[in-house]
Amino acid sequence: MEKVEIKRFFLLLAMVWFPWAMADDLLEGQRALQRGDMVRAAEQLKKAAEAGNAEAEYNLGVMALRGDGKVVNGKEAMEWFEKAAAKGHVQARFALGSLLLEGKGVAVQEQVGAGHIREAAQAGLPNAMYVLGRLYDEGIGMGRDEGQAAYWLGKAADQGVPEAMTSLALRLYQEKKVDTAFSWAKKAAEKGEVEGQVLLAVLYSNGHGTRQDDRQGFKWFQKAAQRGHVQGQLGLARMLESGRGEKRNRVEALKWYALAARGGSALAKQAFESLAAQVDNDKVETALQRARQWKPNENGS
Repeated sequence: MEKVEIKRFFLLLAMVWFPWAMADDLLEGQRALQRGDMVRAAEQLKKAAEAGNAEAEYNLGVMALRGDGKVVNGKEAMEWFEKAAAKGHVQARFALGSLLLEGKGVAVQEQVGAGHIREAAQAGLPNAMYVLGRLYDEGIGMGRDEGQAAYWLGKAADQGVPEAMTSLALRLYQEKKVDTAFSWAKKAAEKGEVEGQVLLAVLYSNGHGTRQDDRQGFKWFQKAAQRGHVQGQLGLARMLESGRGEKRNRVEALKWYALAARGGSALAKQAFESLAAQVDNDKVETALQRARQWKPNENGS
């Protein structure tokens, strides 16, 4: 994952809505949001915020960042997050750090942003633990530290963060600890984490950390492929071309190669061209038509 994409993903994690306090203004603000009445929601939340309610301040920051009812306003979001974070609101501190890392409407401040992420992680926020682990791993806002990366990814995985489970599994796999890597990859995949699904498919297909099982490899490649994951599509195409896990199907293999190539895979493009040269033109056209008609399915089915 590229640095910019990583930062954007961190920010998405930080914008998850958390339970609302039951104060009247907050409750009315929540009801207004559910109705789609952003003007009313902002009015009620601002009343609560003016009374010093950190939860209201945090949610106003999220609204500003999402552009609910108006344009996205990163500067306003930062102001609200800073107010809430100063009152000890951990999710707001995480959001503030993520915003400063990405620089959505504000100046990028990687070191300051990473500092806020660290504080949120130390306060026990699972998503912040995961992000902190990735920051240490990538050397964003701080020096690279593999020991700290493994520590925080492990803590986040123990707290049930699927992305952390996959990241930890990858690290363990690279360290040749395949049994433990398989265990974490399986947990991540079963929670619907698409990168974990691809990793699990690779482990099953190669018999790393588990008994070699092409059917299971095919199953997990297929789930990821159906969700639009390029490496999942490439893996599925290869299995269909060779007849591993399922009956050999060159037309379907061509379809998935075409989709993976469309997603930017040079390997898939080469594989498509090689296989297309071995089959009749009508089969190639059928595969391309299926690829054009295909739509992703987030359930992976």
